[in-house]
Amino acid sequence: MVCILGNLIDNIIEANIRLVNIKDRYANINIKYVENNLLINLENNFKEVKFDINKNFKTLKKEKNKHGFGLKNIKKIVDKYNGYIEMDIRDNKFITQIALILEN
Repeated sequence: MVCILGNLIDNIIEANIRLVNIKDRYANINIKYVENNLLINLENNFKEVKFDINKNFKTLKKEKNKHGFGLKNIKKIVDKYNGYIEMDIRDNKFITQIALILEN
């Protein structure tokens, strides 16, 4: 959970820092536990997004060889625990939805 939330919140903070106009800065984090499922929904505004040739999100940081691992690590963890992750862009917002099935 630390890896998932840490990386996602770090991405939200960095995306909001890139926004010049403070009134455009926005982030919403919603975490629910429902019937052995942990549901995580995050959304934030952003300035720009880049994709690689495989349509994966690409880091905007200058030292590219030292960055760009956060979302990949999140996907690995979600897959390891048979979870679900979806990332989308809607209404000028970057939206991440994660569902993890937790065993009793």
